[in-house]
Amino acid sequence: MRQSCPRFLISEAVLERAQSIIRVLQRRTKSPSGINPISRKLPTKALCLKRYALNFVPLFQSAPMGIKAMVMYTPECGGETPTSNDRGFAMATVLRTIEFLLLGLWLGSDVFLSFVVAPGAFSVLSSRDQAGAIVGYSLGRMHLAGIVCGLLLLVVRLLRTRTFATLVTPAALCVVAMIAVTAISQYTVSARMAALRVQMGSIQATAAESPLLAEFARLHRVSVSLESAVLLAGCAATYLMVSELR
Repeated sequence: MRQSCPRFLISEAVLERAQSIIRVLQRRTKSPSGINPISRKLPTKALCLKRYALNFVPLFQSAPMGIKAMVMYTPECGGETPTSNDRGFAMATVLRTIEFLLLGLWLGSDVFLSFVVAPGAFSVLSSRDQAGAIVGYSLGRMHLAGIVCGLLLLVVRLLRTRTFATLVTPAALCVVAMIAVTAISQYTVSARMAALRVQMGSIQATAAESPLLAEFARLHRVSVSLESAVLLAGCAATYLMVSELR
């Protein structure tokens, strides 16, 4: 019985890269006939690899996304039933997708609040107190959702790699920094701003020379700086996570 073999659909642009990966695998296994070359006879120009090639995880993970994008099990590739290794690779792909979704959800909500909700509230509502209350409420919910997304991302990353070393990689450290900065903003800066808002009663009616209003304005600048830091760390984490796919 032939062993099953994953069939990776690839585009013409990554054929040359795939061939170089096969050559390296052939040298490492010292079995030139052990790996099937790219079969240009297949209608989809598919790349067929023996399953043991997947044991070279670091090398395989460096392959372009075009090689790892879609996995199908077909008779042309020598098998019909996925094995535990095949299912493990598919699960790793699903978990990595969840990581990107969680990070994208966090960054998207931050951008939407900063550039849509906050400016819209202050431009549509006539009362600055009402606009500030809406933005403060939305910011608090976004902070909590972001912390949850960050923690889930780290858990999913740990499940995918099955090693705690993944939590000290640059991408994971950026996510940890995002969680820490968000927690500081939520439980120190935002909490203090809410207390000042209660003390003033109405920000709009408070005198410009009031020390409470001056402190509120200072904390608002700190809050904006912290949100900017979260966005920058999120962009860096996204770049580093994409770099891990190469």
